[in-house]
Amino acid sequence: MARLKFGNWKKLGVITLGENEYEVARTSIFDIELTLRTKDAVLCKTWIEGIWNRSAYFEFEGVVYKVKWKGWGSGAVLENGGHELGAVEPEGWFSNDYRAAFPERIPLVIAVFVIWLVLHKRREDLAASAG
Repeated sequence: MARLKFGNWKKLGVITLGENEYEVARTSIFDIELTLRTKDAVLCKTWIEGIWNRSAYFEFEGVVYKVKWKGWGSGAVLENGGHELGAVEPEGWFSNDYRAAFPERIPLVIAVFVIWLVLHKRREDLAASAG
């Protein structure tokens, strides 16, 4: 079971998987680089491309992944080398319910991190549209 929390500007959130806790944080207040870390180590650094590109890149255990958002307020796909590996998608046009599908070869922490990224981006989009 996974638990996702969303935080403030610097410490963006916490992902809990069983007994393991991972923090998602900005490297600096002005940066678009995020880190996924445990208490002891940084697991990956994520670079979010500009608002119009709607994508993010990160490396985990030597594999470079790309999260590519499909459009405003929608889901995203996880890619490696141009190949789609999994997806997080809303269940309907105006739905707050999402479904995720990833193959077993994707580490669970990465699959849940991608889900967290998609929901975080959705929260940012909604906040921006609210003014």
